[in-house]
Amino acid sequence: MLEQLKNERTEMENELKKLIIKDSLTGLYNKAFFIEQLDRFIQKSDREKDRFGLLFIDFNKFKEINDTLGHHTGDRVIFEAARRLESAVSENCLLARYGGDEFVMLVCDVHSRAELYNIAKEILQSFDSACYIDGHEFYLSASIGIALYPFDGRDSDNLIKNADIAMYKAKEDKDEEYNIRFFTSEMEKEVQERFMIETQLRKALENQELSLCFQPIVEISKNKLEGAEALLRWKNVKLGFVPPEKFISIAEETGLIHSIGKYVLENVCNFIKSMERKGLPLIPVAVNISAKQLENRNFAETVKSIIEYYQIDTRYLEFEITESVSAGNMKRIKENIEKIKDLGIKLSMDDFGTGYSSFAMLLNLQIDKLKIDKMFIDNIGKMREEKIIRTILSMAKELGLKVVAEGIETEKQLKFLKDVSCDYGQGYLFNRPMDINMFEEYLKIRCYSKGKSPDNFSGSVC
Repeated sequence: MLEQLKNERTEMENELKKLIIKDSLTGLYNKAFFIEQLDRFIQKSDREKDRFGLLFIDFNKFKEINDTLGHHTGDRVIFEAARRLESAVSENCLLARYGGDEFVMLVCDVHSRAELYNIAKEILQSFDSACYIDGHEFYLSASIGIALYPFDGRDSDNLIKNADIAMYKAKEDKDEEYNIRFFTSEMEKEVQERFMIETQLRKALENQELSLCFQPIVEISKNKLEGAEALLRWKNVKLGFVPPEKFISIAEETGLIHSIGKYVLENVCNFIKSMERKGLPLIPVAVNISAKQLENRNFAETVKSIIEYYQIDTRYLEFEITESVSAGNMKRIKENIEKIKDLGIKLSMDDFGTGYSSFAMLLNLQIDKLKIDKMFIDNIGKMREEKIIRTILSMAKELGLKVVAEGIETEKQLKFLKDVSCDYGQGYLFNRPMDINMFEEYLKIRCYSKGKSPDNFSGSVC
C-alpha cells in the first residue's frame, strides 16, 4: 500500500513538472520554460563564443479562422500546426509555443545564415499540404523572423524582440516565395520611428496639428478649373512635417483613421459652405477615403449627418478610393458605397492601372471617374505607357467615365494628354497644393478670369 502511494505521488510530481514547463494545448514547451533555457544558453554561448539562431514563427490570418469557425476549431488548428512544426525540427533545436499562434525556436550549432534560412524554409514547406479539421480544409502559412546571437542581441529580451520585428517585416513581403526575414538594425529604426509617429498621431487632432491643402483639377481642353483634391497635411512639433505615406497606414492600423477621416470631411464641407457664403464659385472637392472607413458600418450615416449639418450640395463633394478596398470586407464596402451614391456623391478610382484588381472593381463598384496614376504620366514618350493611357481612355469612354491624369509636370505630357482627349489634369504644371487661405485667393482670381485656371499662380504651397 505504501509503495503504491509512493508511485502515485511520483506520477503526480512528474505531471506537475510537465504542467510547469509544457503548454497545455500543444504539449510543446511553454514560454516561461523557453526563456529560462534561452537565458542559460546565452550564458553558455557567451563563455564558449558560440553562435545560435532564434526563429519567431507566426501564422498568417489565423485570427480569421477563430473569428469564422470559433476558438474550438482554432485550438485544433494550433495543435495541428504544432505537430507539423515538431516534424520539421532537428535534434539541435528547442521548440516552444510562445502564445496564441506564435511559436519560437532556438537553433544551436549555427554555422551560417544560409543554414538558418534553409531550416526556416523547411518549416514553411511543412505546411504545403492541406490539413483537415472538423470537416474543413485548411492551408496554413506562416511568417518567420530570425535573430542571430550575439549580433542581434545579447540577452533574451532583445533577441526575442528583434526576431519578432523581423517576423513582422516578413509578413509584409507579399511578393516573396517564402516569408522569411533576418533582423537588421534598419528594421529597429523603422519600428522606433513608427512608434513615435503613432504616439504623436494620437495627439495630432487634439493639438490641432492637422490641416488641409487643395490642389486644383483642370479641364485640359479649356484650361478651366474643374475641381480640387483635398490633401491632408501633418506638422508635428517633434517630428516636423510627416508625409501622408508615413502616417496614413498607421492611422488605418490603429483605428485613428476614423476620427481623422471625420475631421477631413467636416473641414472640407465647412470650406465648401464658406465659399458659398462668400459668393465664390463652387467646384467639386475630392476627399480620399480609405478601405477601413468604408468597412465601418456607420460610415455612410456619419457622412450623411455631416452633410446635413453643413447643408452642402453633394454635387460639390466627391470621394476617391484606391484598389486597396478590394482587400477589405467587400460586402460592407459595397453597402456603404450604395448609401453614399444615394446621397449624390460621386466616386473616383485613384491610382488606376497600378494593381490587378482595378478593372474588377469597375464591375463591382459604382465608379464615376478614373484617375490615371502618375507612374504612367511620368513615362509619356514611351510607346508602352502611351498605349496603356490610350486604352484606359478608350475603355472609360465606352463606360461613360471621366478621366483625370495625375502628376502632370511638363508641357510635353500636357500636349500628349490633350491630343488623346483626356478630360482633366492635375499636377505641378497647373499648381502645387495650396493651403486653405491661398486656395481661396486662387478661387477669387478664377472668378474674375471667367473660369480660367490662373497661369503661374504663386502662393503658399504645402
